[in-house]
Amino acid sequence: MKFVQLLTCLREGKCTDEDFDMLNSRRIDRCDPQMLAAQDWTNIPVIVTDNAIKDVLNSFAAMKFTDATNQDLHWYCAEDIYKGVVVANQGLVAHLRRLGSGKTGQMLGKIPLGLGMPIYVLHNFDMEHGIVNGARGLLTGIWYRLNAKEDRILTSCSVTLHNPTGDQMPWLAADEVPILAESTSFTISHHYWKTAQTFKRIQVPLSPAFALTAHRSQGQSLEKVVVDLKNVHGSEAPYVMVSRAKSLQGLFVLRPFAKKKIMCGLSEEARVENRRLYFLSLITIVRYGSHDARTRALQLLSVDPQLSSSAPLSVSSACLSVAFGNPDLSAVEITRVLSNLVDDIVKRPRPASGADKRLLKKARLE
Repeated sequence: MKFVQLLTCLREGKCTDEDFDMLNSRRIDRCDPQMLAAQDWTNIPVIVTDNAIKDVLNSFAAMKFTDATNQDLHWYCAEDIYKGVVVANQGLVAHLRRLGSGKTGQMLGKIPLGLGMPIYVLHNFDMEHGIVNGARGLLTGIWYRLNAKEDRILTSCSVTLHNPTGDQMPWLAADEVPILAESTSFTISHHYWKTAQTFKRIQVPLSPAFALTAHRSQGQSLEKVVVDLKNVHGSEAPYVMVSRAKSLQGLFVLRPFAKKKIMCGLSEEARVENRRLYFLSLITIVRYGSHDARTRALQLLSVDPQLSSSAPLSVSSACLSVAFGNPDLSAVEITRVLSNLVDDIVKRPRPASGADKRLLKKARLE
């Protein structure tokens, strides 16, 4: 129950000293050493704020993983193309391969891989059968070719996913799926160039899954997770990170962080979104609720300061009356009124449009 309350406070930007203490109690440096030693850290991802930190952690963890599993760590490279020709200048090749995933559409110039390593898929291959962007699995096979410089150019991989639903592929196990190389384009600037240049990159869209960004982690529910709250901004990122854990016992905090990191008020964008959702919930009640619930919702739409402060009452009441009280209005007309009403209530004051006035006249409410 306390964990649920913590998540609510994080989401609303209303954390207290007690919430701060609760999160600090889950710092790794304060946990029982024997409990930490018993964890399988290979399958406990670290959620961070940005791609640069993620890339460094994944590279470091990949080296540790291959050492622990008695494998040689190999880097598998992308093929970069400029104006239809494979880039051959070694200085430019090295520069492109050093670019972080945040600058190249998540497609790394070189990926550290080892068999058995946890990975996640970066593109949607087969949504119907679960091979989708963000799917996690284990690497079971690597295929590559050597270029003229003896670089390993990655061409495809096989991975095991949890309960894939497609037909079994030839020469692969029942839970294995192939991930093939794809192309993406990215544009970058360089101090030697007068204008930004666009390159095409061919690479297998996967990445080690030891670390991922808060954005990438959205929608996932994890038994255990490590979060790095030191560099978060706003109220959204801390909530997304911490709420990936199913329980407080499954949450670990990587390092100390300032109290202000979890006590930020909601951004204007988040406040507008919350008001929009609140308004839509009332509209749903008006349309489908009981008589008493409809009456209460209409009262809230008319007098709630969160709504009426940004919309003239006469416009709001009239539009609601038109939308829900006139059986002669078409679905398109009702949709137009509701769309305009959302603008009125959620975003900004706006006088009734000509279309609204015509509808009002049609309903004899002017």
